[in-house]
Amino acid sequence: MIVDELYFCLSATVENVAQPAVMSGLERWYYITQIIGAVVLVFTLVVAIAQYFFHKDEYEENHKFNVELHEHRKREKALELTEFYKDNVLGHTVMFNRVYQKIGIKQMLDKVKRDDMKDFDEYEAEENCIRADLDEIRKITKTDKFFEALEEFHHIHRTKENEIGKEKLDLSDPEVRDRLETSYRDEQIRILNNLEFFAMHFINGIANEEIVYQSLHKTFLTIVELFYFDICLNNVKDGSKLFTNVIVLYNKWKERAENEKAEREAVYRRCANFTKK
Repeated sequence: MIVDELYFCLSATVENVAQPAVMSGLERWYYITQIIGAVVLVFTLVVAIAQYFFHKDEYEENHKFNVELHEHRKREKALELTEFYKDNVLGHTVMFNRVYQKIGIKQMLDKVKRDDMKDFDEYEAEENCIRADLDEIRKITKTDKFFEALEEFHHIHRTKENEIGKEKLDLSDPEVRDRLETSYRDEQIRILNNLEFFAMHFINGIANEEIVYQSLHKTFLTIVELFYFDICLNNVKDGSKLFTNVIVLYNKWKERAENEKAEREAVYRRCANFTKK
């Protein structure tokens, strides 16, 4: 019995002594694998850095090529948009200019300061116009003088889809009025959508605006100002805003044009002062 107890104690002692040895072995392998992993990581990093410096000129050349290709495509898109603007915007505003002149909208536009054309919404229109003028603008498309103006100038932008003809129209006929107004509305929305499409490319950096600015900015600003009330009254209170790219590009190009004008005037004044001396 005593021998058995002694054997049990010795066995337990041996197991307790052997256990730390086993744990030390596991820890050793753990640290070894960590060291190997670190070495592999450092080696991979060194290889990656070496590859970068070895191919650095190639990477930079590819980057330069991609940048130049991107700029080339932006210039090409700008030239395409110049043709689009000429065919779908510039030649389609004559009727509106003459109609607005005849019915008095141009005279109301002249009362609005150019510096106050910024937000192009109903709130701004109410601030920039007296109530009587704004009420008249809202109602004017139902008046006889509006239809008389359309009857006089509608043939300028006559399309196959809205063929009305050059003959004298019976403006007392509701169907004739409806056809004239529909043709007018369709052409107006088409121009505004085309302006939005045009402006979107420059606002989002898809096309290079430097290519077109000098040749197109004056007509663009004039056309947007011609449709000032139309855009404002489309952007009603508590509603989603329309033609946002047109508005942003208008403000951008207007500010640039005004700065350039101020610089030219400053140069002229300096030259004038110099000649006087």
